[in-house]
Amino acid sequence: CDGARVVEFSNSLGSCDLFFGDVAGYAPIHRIVVPSDSIDSQTAWIDARLAFAESPALAQALGGALTQSTFPLPVERNAWLFAYVRGALIGSDGATLARNGGAFVWVRVPAYVTSVRCAGLCELVAQTPTLPAPPAHQPSVRTRALQFRRFTPWLYVVDRQAGSASLLRFNERYDPAWIGFADRHVLRHVRVDASVNGWFLDEPSGRVVLVQITSVLQSIAEVVGVCCVLWLLKALAPAPTKRAR
Repeated sequence: CDGARVVEFSNSLGSCDLFFGDVAGYAPIHRIVVPSDSIDSQTAWIDARLAFAESPALAQALGGALTQSTFPLPVERNAWLFAYVRGALIGSDGATLARNGGAFVWVRVPAYVTSVRCAGLCELVAQTPTLPAPPAHQPSVRTRALQFRRFTPWLYVVDRQAGSASLLRFNERYDPAWIGFADRHVLRHVRVDASVNGWFLDEPSGRVVLVQITSVLQSIAEVVGVCCVLWLLKALAPAPTKRAR
């Protein structure tokens, strides 16, 4: 990517957007915690991830709580609530905070509202004290594929021409254990499009090495384990004896 945009939320792979909750300098994001271990959304709030496979429109990287019941859920007062609403989201004072046919929206929670309930289907994802101010003009971001070599599932070498990009996007599920190296230093890792790995590239970054450090340590442990087993087998083997003729 030749750049990146900080957005209120990104749920589209390939746009090179940075969710403001993943970028330093913005208000913190507080994820909604499921209040119970129920799996029945008709009677309680459940872990939203349980519904992602059946309803991909609900899927996002943060998780959250989902319900089709009218059971109330406590929320932070005087904050912004990120939610998926198919029906209506109603505050503890009885006023409708949001009404939608099925979409993700940022909902303002007044200072006098302590909980919300749902009329329809609702997924509460996260809350934040303030939203970032949208810039007057969002520049378009150009992307292009780079040549790379995949030596193992945990080791990639990417060839990049100097000045060709400022952000390297790796379309693999975001994992802090992925580390990027260029010019003998570690690149700054960031979640891109709220789902995949990305690294900011410094000039004159050319060849970039991507390593999944957990897999590296596991591979080393496997080699050590095999060597230990071979040593034990050798130690258990009976020593040869001399026979007199």
